[in-house]
Amino acid sequence: MTKEKTSKNSGKLSGQTFVVTGTLAGYSRAEAKKEIEALGGKVSGSVSANTDCVVVGEDPGSKADKAKQLGIKTLNEAGFKRLLGGTATKKKATSCELWIKNRRDARMKWPLGMTGVM
Repeated sequence: MTKEKTSKNSGKLSGQTFVVTGTLAGYSRAEAKKEIEALGGKVSGSVSANTDCVVVGEDPGSKADKAKQLGIKTLNEAGFKRLLGGTATKKKATSCELWIKNRRDARMKWPLGMTGVM
């Protein structure tokens, strides 16, 4: 446990607090949080004077407004990806990949034209 704590505290985002607001196209909120924490940063649910940066997605709401009022740096999704250094570049899944990922029952019928062999 000490090793993990040390590595989290020594990342390039060490000592910085982030807030994620709005919808990010390439990341779920949990994925964005995981990426920030992997680089030593901390993620908060609300904007305050202790916030270092707000990652702003689509339809951000009041958190982005508060960051602007407080003069806190904001990043759009492209800036967030650059900040991460490309460590979390995600490819978009095809509709077939999404269907396979989301199916709940392996015995479910395949759509027309598809076989169970990959």
